Amino acid sequence: MREYAKLNKKLIMSGQGHNFELWDADAWHKQIANLDSLSKKEEIPTEITQLSL
Repeated sequence: MREYAKLNKKLIMSGQGHNFELWDADAWHKQIANLDSLSKKEEIPTEITQLSL
């Protein structure tokens, strides 16, 4: 299962509520970097940045 999921020694456990995901640490950091680069390309409208929960 670890081979299929490409999980090495260092893992990241990410989740919320009753759900979680296990990520290989290198794959996680690559995914976060990719998402950061995508978010920098698009400007977030002021109305969205002012929302709070």
